[in-house]
Amino acid sequence: MILIISGRYQGEREFAESQFPGKSILPQNVSEIADQFLKKQFKSNTQEDKSCIDSSDDQLFTHINSCENAPKTDIDTAAEELSSQILSEKNDIILCHIVGCGVVPIDERQRFWAELVGRTSCLLAKEAEDVWVVRAGIGSRIK
Repeated sequence: MILIISGRYQGEREFAESQFPGKSILPQNVSEIADQFLKKQFKSNTQEDKSCIDSSDDQLFTHINSCENAPKTDIDTAAEELSSQILSEKNDIILCHIVGCGVVPIDERQRFWAELVGRTSCLLAKEAEDVWVVRAGIGSRIK
């Protein structure tokens, strides 16, 4: 498996397609999968507490700190589950956005999400045969 990490809109998918033609690429970025992973977990933990679920997906976590049934997941466990889920899809290439670069979100949910993406990318990098960083469409192999 090849892991390609980049900032948003850096040409990572185009780089992967041109550098590794014919290889299967995970359709979604790890950061998007992490978002869905947390939303799914949150929804399953709040099914009985409908007051916690907002009708808008963008505002799904608005009340996460005030909800009794909000997820109380250990970050390491969540990262292991997420990386296992991603690896089970058996794609040749996985794309992951670099999250944060030292900027720590004020919102607790956003901090958890950023930490989840970061730790998951570390686990994926350990499993990867090659790791590339892409900036402005140019890739540099770091593993």
